[in-house]
Amino acid sequence: MAKLKSARIAIALVSALVLAGAGQTAFGATAKAGAACTKIGQTTKVAKTTLVCTASGKKKIWKVKPTPVISKPSPTETKPATPVDLTAACKLPVADGRGDVAIAFPRINHRGQSTGVVKSKIIFVDFSDAPASKTVQQAFDMIKRAPEVFAEVSYGKLDYQLQPTQKWYRMSKPATSYNFNTYESQRAYVEEALKL
Repeated sequence: MAKLKSARIAIALVSALVLAGAGQTAFGATAKAGAACTKIGQTTKVAKTTLVCTASGKKKIWKVKPTPVISKPSPTETKPATPVDLTAACKLPVADGRGDVAIAFPRINHRGQSTGVVKSKIIFVDFSDAPASKTVQQAFDMIKRAPEVFAEVSYGKLDYQLQPTQKWYRMSKPATSYNFNTYESQRAYVEEALKL
């Protein structure tokens, strides 16, 4: 019988401790700020408030646990961004070293301008092994829309004006003798046509 009584007392004490840990005192009353508590440092939550058992003189009482102050980091001082030259970063390099017919940078000085008014003299040439088979006007009709194309691709910034000659000029060598593999050979071809 004594063992049964001891077991009941032990169960009652364990129940009291469990209740105290859940926000209840040993007698089943709800813990509240200023009420007596049993173990210093013990915490309990009542609604949204956390209570902690603290010493107040010779007594042990529940006090509202202070909410930790979370300090916000002060905004770091930002320096204005250094302007970046995106034009330089986006410029295409001259891939083949020529630049006379490529859209790239640095811009070659003798390359034709891409804005404003550009007047182009059209010289019609033929060859001993490839004589002209069309009239000058028929040949010109094949390229006469070039100004529209240049206006479109330049967003209206280039006025490309064609000024055709009215005759065919015969080049000094057969067509098969001309080489267009290098810039120099192309330039020599154009210079011969200009001299004619």
